[in-house]
Amino acid sequence: MSQRITDILVAVDIESLLGSLNKTQGEYNLVGGKYIHMMTYDGTVISDQGGSALNISAEIGDVIRWREVTLSADSNYSIVLTEFSHSFGEDLEKYLTKASVIPTYKYIPVLENINPLKIVPATYKVQSHYWQCTVIDRPESGKVTLQYTFKFQVFNNIGRFMGGGMWDPYITITAY
Repeated sequence: MSQRITDILVAVDIESLLGSLNKTQGEYNLVGGKYIHMMTYDGTVISDQGGSALNISAEIGDVIRWREVTLSADSNYSIVLTEFSHSFGEDLEKYLTKASVIPTYKYIPVLENINPLKIVPATYKVQSHYWQCTVIDRPESGKVTLQYTFKFQVFNNIGRFMGGGMWDPYITITAY
């Protein structure tokens, strides 16, 4: 078994879809794919780099991780992926382990001065997370396309809940 880690960055255009979100906490509206942009390393992408349904290559033992950010880099709004679930079609659980949230930290450089920019040789620690699953099987021949649902919540820059949304991307796993 190989173990390649494929990191997928999910960048969401919150400013454009804000009016489409469900304003009730815990409820989600389906949002258009044109607002979602998923990206990964060129070596793993098959097609749709920057689209809402990224098509990547994956082998048994590969780990797939999703992280989220807004196009404004969280300055106006922040996004949290809150749920990963099976949509329809092929049996997701046959090919992927159940996705789980993995807590982690990121380290942000400390700015001493903005003009001129001066970075202090230190960082501060911020709690973070990502969603992760592992590829556990591949088709004998051809490929299998697995559709799943990601739900997310949006908060403004003072922490107020702004709404919930969801979309149905897919992953394709190909035979040897």
